[in-house]
Amino acid sequence: MQLTDGSYTTIEEYIDAIQEASLDAMQLSSGVFNNRHKLVASPDLILGYRTTEGETLNYGTIANEHYFFVVPQLGIEYQYCGLEMADEHLIVCDNKRDIVTRHAAVFHGITISIDKTILHRYLGIYGKTYVDLCLETTFNQLVLPKAIQIKTKLLAFVTRVLDGSLDYQNATLQQDVLDTVALLLVELIEPVFRCGNTSPPSMSTRQNVVMRSLQFINETAPNPITINELCQASFCSVRTLEYAFKTILKMTPKQYLIQYRLHQIRKQLLGKPSEKITPLLKNYGIVNTGRFANDYFKLFGEYPKQTMRFAN
Repeated sequence: MQLTDGSYTTIEEYIDAIQEASLDAMQLSSGVFNNRHKLVASPDLILGYRTTEGETLNYGTIANEHYFFVVPQLGIEYQYCGLEMADEHLIVCDNKRDIVTRHAAVFHGITISIDKTILHRYLGIYGKTYVDLCLETTFNQLVLPKAIQIKTKLLAFVTRVLDGSLDYQNATLQQDVLDTVALLLVELIEPVFRCGNTSPPSMSTRQNVVMRSLQFINETAPNPITINELCQASFCSVRTLEYAFKTILKMTPKQYLIQYRLHQIRKQLLGKPSEKITPLLKNYGIVNTGRFANDYFKLFGEYPKQTMRFAN
């Protein structure tokens, strides 16, 4: 992943920057134009945060084999293909589709571009196509369950990823970012993709999925584990994995992996108090030591260094 941060003080500079995406723009309001767009990009996922001062019109075609999501800050006015989009609506663009968006005089929001095949893998097969998704969310302005709550989580997570403090070359971090964004998108759009006759897995199936997952996690530690790897080990889809963990353990697979990792690190700190913390955290794929320390404190009521002092 690579972080870029561009600032444009004229509409011409902004147009030059978006031409690679087969897009064009027009300034609609008089006065000063300012645009800042931070991006973190990999082949499978592109995350962006855009701030614009000056009413603008964007139009063109999404060129690559990605779904492109726009999530404005809550309360921001936004028009997509002539429709007023509210906080509970989803804005998603398909590749090779003509789009027209109109930003208000002040716009703040994130953009997410994710490879189609990857998102489909997280979604599983629900028998609906992009056309269904587009029609039911944009043109019919479907009100999505939990849309505002999930968008709030997406905004917070993407903003944190783009703050410049992470090691963007770390492969574990890249997979963790992809997992988190994809799972939040699944939670957001799953009601649209899911067929009406789709029923949740049985209780015995959920128990089997959880037990296979826990066995795989124990056998694989301390190596980082992705959600897709858990699905493969448990012979199930992401959706079934989520159902199983929420039913049996009352938490998501992601939440369990975080808790498990914290406990494993605590065991090692207690067993080898002289060991340095930073190399240990890297073994578990942790690159943000400050956030780790806060999570550790919330769970155990003490910081890692305090645990080491106690062990000594």
